[in-house]
Amino acid sequence: MKSSSLEIPRICLQRFFTVSSNDIFKSARLKIDRASEHISDINEILKEKRPFRYIVETDAKVGRRATMAVKDASVVDALSVRSGDAIHNLRSALDHAYGAVVSRVATTDRERRAIQFPFSEKASRLEESCRNRLAHKVSPEFLAAILDLKPHGEPGGNEMLYFMHALDVPDKHAHLVPTAYHVKFSAERLREQIPDFPAEISGDLTMSDNGRDVVWAVKPFTLHEWLISGVPRNGILKQEVNIPVDVCFQGRTQSGAMLTVPTLNRFVDVANNVVRVISRFA
Repeated sequence: MKSSSLEIPRICLQRFFTVSSNDIFKSARLKIDRASEHISDINEILKEKRPFRYIVETDAKVGRRATMAVKDASVVDALSVRSGDAIHNLRSALDHAYGAVVSRVATTDRERRAIQFPFSEKASRLEESCRNRLAHKVSPEFLAAILDLKPHGEPGGNEMLYFMHALDVPDKHAHLVPTAYHVKFSAERLREQIPDFPAEISGDLTMSDNGRDVVWAVKPFTLHEWLISGVPRNGILKQEVNIPVDVCFQGRTQSGAMLTVPTLNRFVDVANNVVRVISRFA
C-alpha cells in the first residue's frame, strides 16, 4: 500500500518536536537574559555613583553634630526601577516555563487562567497550591519535581526562590526600594576622622538609614569659624566620612541581609535552575 502524500516522514516529525520543545522555553530564557541586563546596569551605576554616603552633619548655629547615612534619591530611584524590573522578569520566567508544560493539560478557560508557577506561604499548603496550578495533571513525576523545588516560605523551603516571589508582589504596586545596609563599624574608626567624636562611646556601632546614629553637643561656631569652615547659609555643614555604605533589600534571609547585587545574581541562578527542572518535562 502506497503512502499518502500527506504523511510526514518520521525524521521530519522528530525534528519538528525537537525544535518545538526548545522554542517553548525561549520566552522564559529571554526573560532571564533581560533580568541579567538590568543587573549589569545596576553594577555600572554602582561603579560610578553612591546611593548612600556616611556623613557628619554640623549645625553651626545650634552647636550640634551627628553622624548618619544620607541617600542620593536619584541613584536609589534608578536602582529601584532596575531591581524591580529584574525581579519581575525572573518571576515571569518561571510562569512562562511552567505554562509551556502545563498549558497542554488545561481544558477550560478557568484552568488556563490558573496556570502560574505555584508558591505557598506554608509548607503544608504547597501540594494544594501545586494541584490548583494543575501540576498533577501533567504527571505524578512533574508534581513531585515542583514539590522538590520547595517554593514555600517556611523554614526548610527554597528561601531564595520564595524571596524572589515575595519581593515581586509589592513591586506590582510600588517601586522596590533598596535601603542602606545596616553595617557595624567601630567608634574608633569614626574618631580617627572626627577628632571630637564623643570619647565615652566605644566599640561597635550600628548604622541605620532612618536618621541620626550618634548626636553630640559642640560649641556654636564663631563668625571666624563659620567663615573658614565654609558653612552654608543655612548653618548646616555636611562632610563625608570614609564608611562604605552598601545597599540591600528590605528583609533578611537566614544567611543575613540581602545585599542588592549578590541577591539579584542568586535570583538568576534560582530562576535558571527552575527552568532547567521544568524543561525536562517538555
